[in-house]
Amino acid sequence: MVKLKTGGVAVNLAERLKYEREQQKMSQILVSKKLEIPRKLLSEWEQGKSVPNLEMLQRISEFYGLTIKDLFKSPPPKTIPAKIRNFFIKLDIEDRSILFLLVFGIPIIIFALLVS
Repeated sequence: MVKLKTGGVAVNLAERLKYEREQQKMSQILVSKKLEIPRKLLSEWEQGKSVPNLEMLQRISEFYGLTIKDLFKSPPPKTIPAKIRNFFIKLDIEDRSILFLLVFGIPIIIFALLVS
């Protein structure tokens, strides 16, 4: 195990490990049991406090069905939930304009009044 004091590549790995575990809807306890490691060690990896060795990276990548290279890539950005996306798709252009004004226009006007 390698202890780290800074982020960099380890940050991507930490984020990716947590992302993959959450995508599988698995707890740290379950994943640590499957990988036969202490839960605290998995927690350190997910926080970027340490990184697994090459042998463990291979086991983790096989467990999640990824390559080792994939583990070091940032996780995909979170998408807008389907219910929210469908709500906006169903709005006609006039309703979208009103919503845009409410969300962005009014706060800008209030800010301008407070600053002046």
